[in-house]
Amino acid sequence: IITIHINIICKKLKSFEALRLLIIFKFQFKLTVIYVAFVILIITFTSFTLFIFLNNVKYYSRHGYLLSKFNANN
Repeated sequence: IITIHINIICKKLKSFEALRLLIIFKFQFKLTVIYVAFVILIITFTSFTLFIFLNNVKYYSRHGYLLSKFNANN
């Protein structure tokens, strides 16, 4: 009787463990999705700001502000 009881408990534990693993997997999957979305957002944001910054640099160099500083340093 005791061994049967232990077997039932073990089966329940195994199913519980599987459930726990599934929950952890789902949670980690959600975290990964959020992380990936966050990284993509950061990359797009930084590239956008870099683009604006480079455009500003081009604009300033076209108007000779940056070039005069650069020539003064060299």
